[in-house]
Amino acid sequence: MYRTAFYSLLFLLMALPVYAAKNDQALMLISHLYITQGQLPVNDIVIEYEQMSSDGSATGMALSSKDKVYFKQPYKIRLDSILVDPGNVNDGKNLIIIRDGLNAWLYLSTGQYPVKKKLDEPSPPLCLPFGLTHYPQDRDKTYTIAGKESIDGVSATRVDIDSPSGEKTSVWIDTTRWVPLKQLITQKEKNKEVRKMVLYKEIGKTRDGRYFPMRLEKYIDNNLTSLILYKALQVNTGLEENLFAPLEKLLK
Repeated sequence: MYRTAFYSLLFLLMALPVYAAKNDQALMLISHLYITQGQLPVNDIVIEYEQMSSDGSATGMALSSKDKVYFKQPYKIRLDSILVDPGNVNDGKNLIIIRDGLNAWLYLSTGQYPVKKKLDEPSPPLCLPFGLTHYPQDRDKTYTIAGKESIDGVSATRVDIDSPSGEKTSVWIDTTRWVPLKQLITQKEKNKEVRKMVLYKEIGKTRDGRYFPMRLEKYIDNNLTSLILYKALQVNTGLEENLFAPLEKLLK
């Protein structure tokens, strides 16, 4: 057990220089997410979930997709979605998005060639809980502990993250279970300030004993826009690199 704990700590210390720390204590909090005593950090994760989206009414939500996301450190992501949009031409079609940190490809219905290809933005999708990805651009951000606050009756430590781009992020971390409870992103879109918030709820345990939120509520300017319900979650399964390769390379 002591040897495992030693290697866990060593892994964390090796990961810290990625961020070029302005506040070592704040970085240590973020790096320790999803790790309890004696566990290794998350190297990869597979999550199956359902996504509910606003149906246009004040409080109505409707199923919009059934999804499976694959993630591998530091920023490789694959999202497989079955779209749910009754009456629409895309209802029931399979949408695949592959991101490798440099490029992003979008495929529709298992097509060999991408419908769209673009540069991959250095930001994780909000279907993943905060703190899993590690982009090179993160080293230019400033991390500061802003004190303790209560989130739904749970004491949490708030960490503020400032980006050179002007984007500001705050995350509230439960340092008992080592999970985020809330994330707030403030950014400019078309010269207007937009506030995006994610609430992490229904904290559950994985088979190896670490904690993860199983319900993610996403808000824009305090309006609930989508709801993600995790149905299954596996950590450190040993995902193969070719899972994140563009499909045309796989099919040749």
